[in-house]
Amino acid sequence: GRVTDRATAPPLIGATISIAGALLTKSGANGVFDAQVAGDWPHSVDVAYPGRAPLRVEIPGAVVDTDLPPIALAAGGTLRATLNPPSAEEITWELRDPKSHAVVRQGKIAASAAQVTIDGIGEGKHSFVIRGAHPLQQLATTIEIHDESVTEKTLDIDPATLDLEVVQCGYCQSG
Repeated sequence: GRVTDRATAPPLIGATISIAGALLTKSGANGVFDAQVAGDWPHSVDVAYPGRAPLRVEIPGAVVDTDLPPIALAAGGTLRATLNPPSAEEITWELRDPKSHAVVRQGKIAASAAQVTIDGIGEGKHSFVIRGAHPLQQLATTIEIHDESVTEKTLDIDPATLDLEVVQCGYCQSG
């Protein structure tokens, strides 16, 4: 394969090519890479380069020498998410691919922080998920990112109340 900059077309030397988080190889001169795959044939590889949005590239299903088309990485876009109101507890966040549900990026929002900024996100739709410390403290929304632009998103966090009434059967004794 060959990795280039999408905006200006020069090769990206030293781009990382990974499978399931494990480094497979890096691009060399002219952005070209070649790798041997041991074990199961992957469905995709992840290509990353500093200052560019990472890209997941689908691999043909045949377990043979495969020439990938040129891989052009873009600068990506930025998400600026605002929590309304800010949480008194630390919050975790995830960006997920809406088709595969794979986690693309993740991080934390400090207690009392009202905003998080995430740079270098690949263009397209993503699921943005925030989670509190407890099982039912979760909010997800779909966002659309455009290259070299900032997407602003305010997440209104409205606590919900669950009222339950437990009925006691005739066999149970109080006390």
